[in-house]
Amino acid sequence: MGTISPRVRLGGVSVLLPTKREAANLRHLLPRIHGQLRSILDDNYEILVVDDPSDDGTESVCHAHNARYIGETGLGFAAALRRGFRESRKAWVLTMDADGSHDPQYFPHLMAAAEHADIVICSRYLPRSSQRSSWFRRFTSRLLNTWLKWRCRVPINDLSGGFKLYWRPIFDEIQILSQGFEVQVEITTRAFARGFRLCEIPFCYKPRLEGRSKAAMIRYGLAFFRRAEQLHRLRSGSDNPDYQEHAGLWRKIFHQPQVVTCLDRILDTQPILTIALGSAPLVLENPRAICLEIPQHIPVLRYLSADPHRRLLLAPDGAPLPFPSRTFNSIICDLSAISDPVSLCREILRVASPSGNLVFITPCSFTHLPGPLQELLGDPTDTFSFGSHQLLFYQRSS
Repeated sequence: MGTISPRVRLGGVSVLLPTKREAANLRHLLPRIHGQLRSILDDNYEILVVDDPSDDGTESVCHAHNARYIGETGLGFAAALRRGFRESRKAWVLTMDADGSHDPQYFPHLMAAAEHADIVICSRYLPRSSQRSSWFRRFTSRLLNTWLKWRCRVPINDLSGGFKLYWRPIFDEIQILSQGFEVQVEITTRAFARGFRLCEIPFCYKPRLEGRSKAAMIRYGLAFFRRAEQLHRLRSGSDNPDYQEHAGLWRKIFHQPQVVTCLDRILDTQPILTIALGSAPLVLENPRAICLEIPQHIPVLRYLSADPHRRLLLAPDGAPLPFPSRTFNSIICDLSAISDPVSLCREILRVASPSGNLVFITPCSFTHLPGPLQELLGDPTDTFSFGSHQLLFYQRSS
């Protein structure tokens, strides 16, 4: 276990427990939650129980163990989570089942991992993880999560689990539409689509302490499949921060033999600057390149900054580039994302070496660069079209 993240220690934690007839389990669980949190956070935490009321005494158990109780008749699981996220008072929200299957001993591990993540997930499908349940449930759960990971294109092995630590500002940027347990995959997928950082840690899933599970397996699985199809459409949009990384069109152009030949020649000439390329394969495959992004699309910046090995810099659109003159031997820029391409090209010519290589991505509607750019750069050495865009190569001579 690492050191508890200062982000968590300063911001505090709201533990959120959606419940329905779980009084017997809460009597065992609430004292253990208090014990763990006091040892980690002193008094900078709260326990919030959102309940579909019944006559089992859940409210009195909460009062007896210093937990905030919110009762609302007819709340489904997703609605209970939404209510809890709204009512939480701390910077972090830790969700867990109230049946004892999620052990509070993992709290320190969750809070340590939050130093470099916005959602930390206790996963049943990592090395050193385990799941104490029937072989049928283990098989169906693993099958479901493997399919969810592929369909939603989220790099998480356990998307359906509910033992998670969330940075609360996430919920200011995403809309939750689910009604049932499929909300688990929806929150994580929508957060990842906004560029928030995800992390998994191993844990042991235990059988519930008392009572029976409220989940109906067939209805539960169908809801997950329907929601995953909707999320697949969301994750296929061009506004996703990793769109270029997965888009077939981008991969196709950057792997064409003629383009590869030109790029290989360019990429051998360090140092390299890329501008406004987002998560294009060219960026991800060249970690030595300096990546300059225009801070217009915040999710892209979040996504790229999550890579600790990437040299990511920001520059406002139209501002001078923060480099000395004649710094780079190769510069690759997506001009279609720039509002003032003329000013940027003047800066590119300043920071490029006199005999450097320049590559521009432009809309195909530009048979050549717009007037002022054409005067600055002249005609390209090579041109390659792909879909609605084209690559323009310039080999400058000193």
